[in-house]
Amino acid sequence: MRGSVPLSRAARALSHVAGYDARMSAFIEAVEAVLQQPASRDTWRDLQDLLDADEWPAHEAALLPRLRQALAEWPPEVTRFGLQEWNVVGDARLTLLNALFVHSEQVDDDALIALLRSPSISPLRMLDVNGTQASDESGRWLAQWPPLAHVSELTLADNALGDAAVVALAASPFVEGLRKLDLG
Repeated sequence: MRGSVPLSRAARALSHVAGYDARMSAFIEAVEAVLQQPASRDTWRDLQDLLDADEWPAHEAALLPRLRQALAEWPPEVTRFGLQEWNVVGDARLTLLNALFVHSEQVDDDALIALLRSPSISPLRMLDVNGTQASDESGRWLAQWPPLAHVSELTLADNALGDAAVVALAASPFVEGLRKLDLG
């Protein structure tokens, strides 16, 4: 009986590959289906779920150009923020965001500056650094950070920022576009 014959290693490997390929194709199709939806907060959440899925790393290189192209056509008022787990220097998903929320007590000046210097950071419309160890050093650095010119909403609440950071930000040539500033 054929049903009682054990599968060879090669057959098991091929069936695994076929299953893997089917899951990967389904993943790509799911991303494409979401990209066909109108740009909205709900559409971003659907996409965010896919970007956080286990299948994402295997398709990152292939999907990033398509995602960047599609998201470049979205209106800027649709906020595209990532998950805290994405706040890692070099995480390619950072290139898809127009809003960055950094809310972690473990984030100090060095970590925040390294994250914002990351080549993965795309122009941000919103930057929210809340509940971190960011101090005057971060505030002075932000004041001299040219991409701050793209930021329209800046939140620096519940940090260790002092008067020196506030003075530096007030004198910054990059804050003219700010519509909202929250220093807590």
